[in-house]
Amino acid sequence: MSQSPTWWRVLVLSTMVVCLAFALRASGASEKQITFATVDVQKINDNYKLKAVLETQFQQLQAKWQGRLARRQNMPLLTEDEQKQIDAIEEKGPNQTDADKATLKQLMDKAQQLNNQLVALRQKKESELTDADKAQLATLEAAIAKASDQYNSMQDQMKADLTNFDNQNSDLLVKNIRAAVAQVAKDKGITIVFNNQVVLYSGVDITDQVLAILNK
Repeated sequence: MSQSPTWWRVLVLSTMVVCLAFALRASGASEKQITFATVDVQKINDNYKLKAVLETQFQQLQAKWQGRLARRQNMPLLTEDEQKQIDAIEEKGPNQTDADKATLKQLMDKAQQLNNQLVALRQKKESELTDADKAQLATLEAAIAKASDQYNSMQDQMKADLTNFDNQNSDLLVKNIRAAVAQVAKDKGITIVFNNQVVLYSGVDITDQVLAILNK
């Protein structure tokens, strides 16, 4: 199962004010001194470097979980400890040692052998099964059932992990953008900043200055 980060929905605020208005009374400004500006949220969305970094990290995290799930689906008869051994080796990528590769081959061969045993036993008629066959079949079927439960549990873990990453970094990106907008607005004496998608014209666009702060 794939999942996409939601921070793009947080950043592209097409119907909302991007930044808080500064408190006019606290700053001593009168109504005649109210100054408006806009920021191009889509441009920030496309050019904010940290957002791109976090999206890559999200995709890597998602790929790691999907790899773990795929291996458990393809080799359900290995124990969870054996699956974790494979996870650790596979996730080394190009840094696998010869010993890692040998262990990986051994475990994959074992998974294939167990699968072949299960297929052969399932294909036998009930009358053809010996007591040893029945015991072995029961053991393998129990392993399949356990693997299914483990798979479902890992799916839940993946969803929770990705959602947690998504939520934490959505908050971080929005916090950073609001802080950058507020800093530029304060420096320029601007009292209110709108998303440019909700204002036809303001005369002042501070997008480039905001991006300069975000990407420095």
